[in-house]
Amino acid sequence: MRAILIKPDAVGHKHVEVVEYDGDYRSIYNLISWSEREVTTFDCVMIDDSHTMFVDDEGLLYAPKHFMVWDGYDQPIAGRGLILGTDEYGDSVACELNEEWVREQVTIMDIARVVEVFG
Repeated sequence: MRAILIKPDAVGHKHVEVVEYDGDYRSIYNLISWSEREVTTFDCVMIDDSHTMFVDDEGLLYAPKHFMVWDGYDQPIAGRGLILGTDEYGDSVACELNEEWVREQVTIMDIARVVEVFG
């Protein structure tokens, strides 16, 4: 099923791409892991009534240098984010969001800017 992956990189750029999610929750770990960090626990961030972003639950423990800030969410997110749709039962379904719109909702900040903005 269609998902959107947000990948902040080491120099503060954001990459937003459509990826395929096979429906197995264990695949979420692989999709939000990266070369320097194997994700073993994730958390869910509701970004609207019908979409959820899966993020690294322990991302702050690994001294991140860059953070993803989602417009309207009250705290920065360390690591990658995988967006899937959510049906009325809470099950994952295909993401219906446009990747350009997602790109506009995300700002990448370094640690100094996060401290300045969020305290």
